[in-house]
Amino acid sequence: MQRIVKAKIIVEGNAESELVVIRHPVSLLGEFNPNQGTILSFGVKIVVKNKIILIPSIRGSTVGSYVLYAAKENNTAPSGIIALSPDPILITGAVISNIPLYQPLEKINLEEISKYNYACLDQKNSSIVFSMNKTQI
Repeated sequence: MQRIVKAKIIVEGNAESELVVIRHPVSLLGEFNPNQGTILSFGVKIVVKNKIILIPSIRGSTVGSYVLYAAKENNTAPSGIIALSPDPILITGAVISNIPLYQPLEKINLEEISKYNYACLDQKNSSIVFSMNKTQI
């Protein structure tokens, strides 16, 4: 089972990996640990290293761009980011870190999407493919 969503490509690149859905805006400075590649969400440590993360948006300081860059330098960054509402801080961080950043062009329900285990950011087709199994992508 898979779902294909057309996307606006903000930072070019392809990625295919496990999907991590975070249902609240993320603070790159306060919740993201660039040394470990984790996000602390309501007391739970979520590993995002080498995974595609789906977030509604980010919140917080302009330093967040450099926190994302530090993760890239530490080889702990996500392999791709899907943001429902990307802002200049996230875009800057993705650009300087060379992390693919996509924005869905249709409204998606985070609860529904969280049932998928994998995602593929497909630059050629300007789309995001959500899938239950990696072999289906």
